[in-house]
Amino acid sequence: MSFSTARRLLKRLALEGFVTQETQGHRRRYHATLRLAVLGRQMLDHAPLTQAAAPRVAQLAHDTCRVAHLWISGYNDQVVCAVHADGRSGYPTVSVLCEIASPSSSAAGSVLLPDRAQPRSTLYVDLAGQPSAVAAAVLEHGHVVAALAVTGDSAGDASAAVVTAAAALCADLESRP
Repeated sequence: MSFSTARRLLKRLALEGFVTQETQGHRRRYHATLRLAVLGRQMLDHAPLTQAAAPRVAQLAHDTCRVAHLWISGYNDQVVCAVHADGRSGYPTVSVLCEIASPSSSAAGSVLLPDRAQPRSTLYVDLAGQPSAVAAAVLEHGHVVAALAVTGDSAGDASAAVVTAAAALCADLESRP
């Protein structure tokens, strides 16, 4: 993108309140505002992935009586919980954008951001030392776009339910135009 195009876009974003311009010093710097975060949240609410996943994550939490998550790749090699449902107390409550984790500390991270030296796993990961975490890849057009995960006591027992839910979500995403 040319410098003049970038400057024009940044000025427009500033006029709309998505960025602020810092005028100290020789160079102009721009910083994102919280309005940009709200726009991102609204985009996530309307994204086909989260719309298709929310009821499946809630059902997975309900069926396993555990906490279920839909994780997506985030900024700086982090994973972000896009959809969260807690099924330990009756019908699960669903929330969006509730946690951030490093890929090394989560089974979902090993699915979404695997070590580049190792081939990507298939549909199931259960990290050694984390018996309470299970994750399955969610594929769209052959690419891993998210990970379904279940945590809680003996979550490994829920691995079949997680893989089944991930496969159903993959099929749902593939059938969308």
